Amino acid sequence: MGMKYTYPRVKKLKTLPLLIAFVFLVFGSSAWAEVWLPSVLSDHMVLQRDEPVPVWGRAAPGETVTVSIDEQRTTTTADQAGRWRVDLSAMSAGGPFTMTVVGSNTLTLEDIYIGEVWLCSGQSNMQWTVSNSGNPKEEIGSADWPLIRMYTAKRTRAAEPKDDVVGSWQVCSPQTVGGFSAVGYFFGRDLHRELDVPIGLVHSSWGGSRAEPWTPRESLLSHPRYKPGVEKLDATLAAYLADKDALDAQFAKDAQAFPPTLAAFHRRIEDDGDGLAQLWQSPNHATDNWGVAQVPGPWESNAGEDMAGFDGVAWFRRSVTIPDDWAGLDLQLNLGQIDDTDLTFFDGQQVGRTGFDVSSPHTVLRTYTVPSSLVTPGEHSISVRIVDLRGAGGLVGSPQFMTLAPFGGGITQPIPLAGQWKYRIDFAIDHSEYPVAPQDPAQAGAKFTSPMAMYNGMLHPLVPYGLRGAIWYQGESNAGQAEAYRELLPLMIQGWRDVWGKPSMPFGIVQLANFLKPADEPCDSAWAELRDAQLHTLKTTAHTGLAVAIDIGEASDIHPKNKQEVGRRLSLWALSQVYGQDLVWSGPLNKSMQIEGGKISLRFDHVGGGLLARGGGALQSFSIAGEDRKFVWAQAEIVGDEIVVWSNQVTSPVAVRYGWANNPDKANLTNQEGLPASPFRTDDWPGITAVK
Repeated sequence: MGMKYTYPRVKKLKTLPLLIAFVFLVFGSSAWAEVWLPSVLSDHMVLQRDEPVPVWGRAAPGETVTVSIDEQRTTTTADQAGRWRVDLSAMSAGGPFTMTVVGSNTLTLEDIYIGEVWLCSGQSNMQWTVSNSGNPKEEIGSADWPLIRMYTAKRTRAAEPKDDVVGSWQVCSPQTVGGFSAVGYFFGRDLHRELDVPIGLVHSSWGGSRAEPWTPRESLLSHPRYKPGVEKLDATLAAYLADKDALDAQFAKDAQAFPPTLAAFHRRIEDDGDGLAQLWQSPNHATDNWGVAQVPGPWESNAGEDMAGFDGVAWFRRSVTIPDDWAGLDLQLNLGQIDDTDLTFFDGQQVGRTGFDVSSPHTVLRTYTVPSSLVTPGEHSISVRIVDLRGAGGLVGSPQFMTLAPFGGGITQPIPLAGQWKYRIDFAIDHSEYPVAPQDPAQAGAKFTSPMAMYNGMLHPLVPYGLRGAIWYQGESNAGQAEAYRELLPLMIQGWRDVWGKPSMPFGIVQLANFLKPADEPCDSAWAELRDAQLHTLKTTAHTGLAVAIDIGEASDIHPKNKQEVGRRLSLWALSQVYGQDLVWSGPLNKSMQIEGGKISLRFDHVGGGLLARGGGALQSFSIAGEDRKFVWAQAEIVGDEIVVWSNQVTSPVAVRYGWANNPDKANLTNQEGLPASPFRTDDWPGITAVK
């Protein structure tokens, strides 16, 4: 029989503790007159069961502070810096409880539960919300789990470790869950269902972030690759402090001059080129020499080779056939997200624009109106002039957001606009001409890529909050340095364990999902090397887990929607390896190979009920190479708990790779439990991200 709990009444947060926290966050103080707590210690929190519970804060130097909860009462004295900490005795799962913290003032925290607490961190795939994931309406509507709570830290960068970060605990409900980290929520929900205890999820992530900013200072200083960067940053900050007034004045002057310069550059980019001058948007303009792209998706991977790595201006065009009963109606043209800006035309007439005057234009869902005066039965053209300054470009949203239909619907089905479009390059952008924003010298250590910046601003304020473990979904932004990530990720893990004082803290890793255009032939891949670095971390760093996601990604979306399965696979690892349940938590992981008579035999861990080719048929995505290191596609056959791999093109094989691509869409090796095998290689040959 499950444990019994009193379900909480949702209460308003007390204004006094919030006001005190706000005052010190905004103004700071070297002399603390009243007891203060960090934001993570607040109403609705979940504290880790069966372990001592740290409670800490600030007060006046020498002030006596007493912390009480349930039948416990512990007293300490603030040190000369005003810092204090107590460690409450371990408590069993249950609640609700009220905690009081008494010094010269009294703080009261209510609706506290004791259960299992996990840190959820990483970049955008951890930050991705339930409302933006698969089946959002159903998931949000059914999210009546008041004993699941999530604390979300505000995205904050800092040059020095901070005592606090803006954040709050929210009780899971249909009204709140839409903004929860989806991976964190689905992971926590599965744990709650299985363990029948309250679940606390401490969410601290930032889309696009690298791993270095999440790594503590002492860890980076301990590694010869990262130590120089930290020392250089120290020197930069010291130089700033030595000439602070002059540097601040120069920055203010440069910052004032920059917006007009940037606006002029944007205007030129949006107006230049042959396309507008030669009326490429006209339905009469021939497109016989235009290329073909699959839309939606980044043009770097979904168009021709001329678009690989292209930054600049390109035109996309397709035709649509308007049915008779749409004639004379206003139409709603949905194009989804476009990276970065666009001018959109219907039969050569401009019907929409999203420019650089819009904040973060690449995130805006394009919805434009085609006026009734242009809507006649028959064939029409849609043309889109797209400007992309950096990174992925093009019509990059989801297919369901690309439609043409009368406003209000109800007449006929919308016309889907996903599929093949014609495209033509207008002109490339010379990055040397791109205006560089002046950098605030006071923020030298708080840039987006600064070492320790996210740790200082978003993790240090959470230490030493009691945790069972951590889950981590990150790596996309480090793919270009995948070889270095083999050392960086274990270094970061060790750093977190050190600052929390938990040498064996469990750490679950989500391996990068499949993404971008599938490869026709075996090839090098930075994403494959990053996955290999994550697998290497699993094999060399104790108390880690790996959730393989190679089968649930999306070629055209770096944020695959199926976060439910990611959370489930993480929970399988936790339930098995952390909570001791007897279950299969991983797909097959290669452990050894043997070369015999022109074939290579592979053995695996985590075979479970047996090896399987998902969907039946032959195994796919295996490649093989000889001493020349040239990989070709291979045949592969399951023989008991082994896989035998060979190719008639390689008579003396020495190495095998599986799923070695950005998007190995045909990779189909699983165990009978349906968990996919991790991509792997048996060689140790230098890759394209090898450290030079």
